[in-house]
Amino acid sequence: PGLIVFIEWDHVWRSDQIAKALVEFSKSNLKVASSHVKECFRTPRYFTEDRDWRMGTIFWNMSSIDKLPMTGMHANIPDEHMKFIDAHVHNMGLCMNQRTMFVKLLIAIAFSEYIGDSPPSQTWSEEKWKNFNFE
Repeated sequence: PGLIVFIEWDHVWRSDQIAKALVEFSKSNLKVASSHVKECFRTPRYFTEDRDWRMGTIFWNMSSIDKLPMTGMHANIPDEHMKFIDAHVHNMGLCMNQRTMFVKLLIAIAFSEYIGDSPPSQTWSEEKWKNFNFE
């Protein structure tokens, strides 16, 4: 294939943004690039602050390489600065129901050390997610 797209299960694209991403990436000479990410919190109408370094959906131009190299956690090239295209995907991973969010927290607590991530607060779902004040 000429293009491989690595997208997380909770990423949702607006049709104009995915079209923009595909056009921009296909016209670029980049081997790999990321979209920007808009993280929704509890509702699709509320976004967390933008973090320019946060990778979103990853696009690989396979026509310029023979095979996909070893990649990092986000299908990126480890220790290489990621280029970004001017399009964004919505991350809906924090827009789940209360029970699902609690299960996600338990999984994060159980696996954070194994995957080399920092452990989350054990009270996060109660203190931050459930009792969040939108004002």
